[in-house]
Amino acid sequence: MSKTQHDKRALTPKQLAKIIGYRFRSSELLEKAFIHPSYRYENEDICEDNQRLEFLGDAVLGLLSADALFRECFLDPEGVLTQRRSQITSGKALAKIALDSGLGQYLKLGKGESRNGGDTRQGNLADLLEALFGAAWLDGGMKAVQKMFTRLFVARLPLSGDSDLRRANPKGLLQELAQGNWKEAPVYRLVKTAGPAHSQSFTVAVTLPDGRSWEGCGSGRQAAEVAAAKCALDALDKGGNGS
Repeated sequence: MSKTQHDKRALTPKQLAKIIGYRFRSSELLEKAFIHPSYRYENEDICEDNQRLEFLGDAVLGLLSADALFRECFLDPEGVLTQRRSQITSGKALAKIALDSGLGQYLKLGKGESRNGGDTRQGNLADLLEALFGAAWLDGGMKAVQKMFTRLFVARLPLSGDSDLRRANPKGLLQELAQGNWKEAPVYRLVKTAGPAHSQSFTVAVTLPDGRSWEGCGSGRQAAEVAAAKCALDALDKGGNGS
C-alpha cells in the first residue's frame, strides 16, 4: 500500500477537525465529501460522489462570505462587496486553501485521475472544499460551517484597502463604487501630455458623479487612468474630498 493510499484510509473526523476546525458526527458524509467522480466510476459499490455536496457547499460558502464582508466592510457598496465575495470564493482561492491545508492528499481518485496529478488539480481541490462545507452543513448546520469558515477563511478575507482586488483592478473597483453609490460611472478626461513623442507622459483626471476629481500620471493614457483611479480610491479611504 502506498503512503497516499494509507493516508486516505487513515483520515478520521478527529484528524480532519484539526485541519478544518469542526469534527464530523457522520463518517458517511465525511467520506462522501472526498469521493471524486472518477473514483465512483471505477467502483461499482460507490453510489454517490461529492458533486451534490459541492453544489450545496457553493451556496453555503457564498452566504458565509457575504455575511463576513457585510459585517466587516460596512462602508463598501453592493458592487464592491460582490467583487470581494467573488475573490474569496473563486476556484483559485478555494484550491489554494485546500492545498495549503493538505486536504488534496485525502481525495479518493480514479487510477487515471490519480496518475495525472488529480490531487493537486485546481478544480478538484475547489470542489473538495465546497463539498466539505456542504457536508458540514448537513452534519451540524450553521454552527459547523461557521467554525470551518473561521478556521480556513477569516484570515484570508480581503478587507483592507490595499487588497489584491485593488492592486489588480483599481478602475473596476472605482466603477463599482460609483455605480453602487450614484448609479453612474466615473468620467476620465485627458488633462495634458508632456515630453517628446517617443517618451510622453500623460495626466488624466477621473471625476465621480458627485463632482470630486483626482489626477494620475502614466506613460500611456490607460496607465494614467489606472493611476487616477488608484489615487481616488486611496483618497476615499481617507475621507478625501478631491479637487
